[in-house]
Amino acid sequence: MRRTRQIETRVRPGRGRVRQRLEEIGDTMNLVAQVFDGDVEKAVAWFQTRNPLLGGVAPRDMIRLGRYERLRKVIGTMTEQRTLAPPGAR
Repeated sequence: MRRTRQIETRVRPGRGRVRQRLEEIGDTMNLVAQVFDGDVEKAVAWFQTRNPLLGGVAPRDMIRLGRYERLRKVIGTMTEQRTLAPPGAR
């Protein structure tokens, strides 16, 4: 399968980047869902709510702004500390 991906990247350079970006977004969503024990409503609310740990920016906006790595770092830290939910949301 790697050969196929390499060929696709050579033929259409942007296509590989789009796939990678979508995989990154999916991975991030899965991490957040795990923290909320699969509760979709809580995970969606977290993505839409401004977060002080992200400078008052909502996680979904961090993704839109291309700040994926910073978001992943914060999620990783919060996952370790189990403080992902805003106060009162757990």
